[in-house]
Amino acid sequence: RGVFFLEMLSMELKRAGAYVSRGLSFNSAEFQTVEVGLTPEQIGIYDDACRLWHEVRVQLTLAIEATNSKSRVMSQYWGSHQRFFRQLCVSFKVERVCDEAKQAMDDGCAIVIGLQTTGAAGMERRLNNGFGAGAAFLSSARECLIYFLDNNFPTVVQADDPKEKAARGGRAVVVPDHLHIPPSP
Repeated sequence: RGVFFLEMLSMELKRAGAYVSRGLSFNSAEFQTVEVGLTPEQIGIYDDACRLWHEVRVQLTLAIEATNSKSRVMSQYWGSHQRFFRQLCVSFKVERVCDEAKQAMDDGCAIVIGLQTTGAAGMERRLNNGFGAGAAFLSSARECLIYFLDNNFPTVVQADDPKEKAARGGRAVVVPDHLHIPPSP
């Protein structure tokens, strides 16, 4: 399993002609880091997202106390929090990266853009569950928040006696529709 299996799979696919693997040479390659400033609209989106995550944390703390949860909910919260803001920051950079790439292509350069953590797996999961059908763009940052709320927000009272569990209502935090989170990169 693991890496060995993946290497065997790629060798088999390559042998069958279904997979081609080539290495890129770094000769004459240049690497450029460009700082992207935020627009006033992006600053507003970021500030709104900060307020929303603060409210989620407040409500989560209350829900943990009310349900007597002793799980790793806060660990899941902080992981989702980091993924959300990473996706949000990446989405803010997309327009500038596209402009830089177009300019480089106009200048006759070959470009390679590497995107890590695009949120594609989460987006696919969400689409497979029937959510977002018909939407032009989905935001992986927004989906990260919704996934956390739907799957980790405590809603069941944890009693010392397993027979004494009582169900509670749905999640206490609603993601406002007016919170404009940019689409996925």
